[in-house]
Amino acid sequence: MVEGLEDQNRSLSEGIQDLHGQLGKSQEASKETSKELTILRNRMNLSQQNWAKEREDLISAEKILREEYETTKHAMQDWEVIALEERAVRESLGERLIELEDQISTQKVAYARAVAEGERESNAVAGLQRSLQDIQNSTWSCYFFLLGVSLLTLGKKLVNKNSGTLLRVRKLKYLN
Repeated sequence: MVEGLEDQNRSLSEGIQDLHGQLGKSQEASKETSKELTILRNRMNLSQQNWAKEREDLISAEKILREEYETTKHAMQDWEVIALEERAVRESLGERLIELEDQISTQKVAYARAVAEGERESNAVAGLQRSLQDIQNSTWSCYFFLLGVSLLTLGKKLVNKNSGTLLRVRKLKYLN
């Protein structure tokens, strides 16, 4: 029995030593795990801090992007309004151009008529001037003819009168 107990004691001592060895290993493993846990906690804290910073950056970037989107949206709406106004002006100018081309065409036709009418009137005036010149020439010819006739008649009358006076003067000369 003592031998059995000694064997058992030895066996238990060996078991205790094994357990002490395992305990030492477990303690070392626990220390390693603790270190790893501390490292992981530090990493997790750092990751949380980084995530918080990245989140703030993302929120800030999102805010900036939203503002840029709104600005771009308003600018795009302004450009659409400007484009619509430009289109309306272009269409209006196109219609006005057509109207002006029609007016120019009408004015060209009217001008051509006026030029033709002017030429006809100019020709008519030239014809009238020639006729007037012919009439004036004829009138002057008639006037000179009548003047000549009148002068001849007057001359004859004067000659006849003077002849009578001349005869009287000759008679008086003879009488004296």
